[in-house]
Amino acid sequence: MPGVSVYGTVPEITLDEFRRVMEVNFLGHVSATQAALPALERSGGVLVSVVSVEGYRSMPMHAPYSASKFALRGFNDALRAELAEQSSPVSIVSILPAAIGTPFFEHARSKNGRMPKAPPPVYAPELVAEAIVRASVHPRREVPVGDAAVGFLAGQRISPALSDAVLSVVAPRLQFSDRPDDGTDNLDTPTPGPGRVRGTFADQLVTTSPVTRAAGAVVRPGELLLRVIRRRG
Repeated sequence: MPGVSVYGTVPEITLDEFRRVMEVNFLGHVSATQAALPALERSGGVLVSVVSVEGYRSMPMHAPYSASKFALRGFNDALRAELAEQSSPVSIVSILPAAIGTPFFEHARSKNGRMPKAPPPVYAPELVAEAIVRASVHPRREVPVGDAAVGFLAGQRISPALSDAVLSVVAPRLQFSDRPDDGTDNLDTPTPGPGRVRGTFADQLVTTSPVTRAAGAVVRPGELLLRVIRRRG
């Protein structure tokens, strides 16, 4: 699950709201990891965590969520290195989806009265599920989901300042719909009902991603070296 979110400017979002997003999105994952590691050590399993491209590139109007995903990616990096040093059989995979057409956006809290939406292009949730299944069998360090995810990663690595400038102009417009917010969210309590896979705005989803498949198939040199270090014991 991608977690919970609050959309708004930093001054609009309260400290308690920041704290809640961090507790759910980051510390919730830390707790689950600590609980799962003993079993994964015994089985030589794979820990797959859904981070986000926002774990690499923060989005304006979305600071709490971006910060929680930066923290989660940093946690995974530290844990991965620790396990390699211990020659642990456990693999750590970070899934990095772009915008996915789930109910996440309509379940987020909005501070400006407009309902959040996924910025285009929006990808089908099934692409994330497929990436998770592949990574559980053929683990990779990081797997971007959606071709747009690669653009996010490349922009941040090549010119972070240019990314700042572009996102400052386009991101606030692309992240909110013209519909008024319905005043409900899952920040503090779960939403009622059985839940849905796809969100309200998921009427035009991209259902394929060649980059995602390639990223899940190609073994990078650093990953090979990490495997050697893990197996030296």
